[in-house]
Amino acid sequence: MEINEALTVQKAAKKLGIADSSVRRICLDYEIGTKVGRDRLLSRDDVEQIKAIRKNHPIGRPAFALN
Repeated sequence: MEINEALTVQKAAKKLGIADSSVRRICLDYEIGTKVGRDRLLSRDDVEQIKAIRKNHPIGRPAFALN
């Protein structure tokens, strides 16, 4: 991964339309991205992997119907 093509967690979260904390949690749980100092850098492939994980395993409070 070239450093100039890497995305920060914040930029990846914005691109995916989810919270930074959700991206960080997925990265920790699935060992995605490269840790550089205190930051984590993600490649475009990493972002696509996160997108696939979100599609198959939604994060957050489960939706329920009120009867």
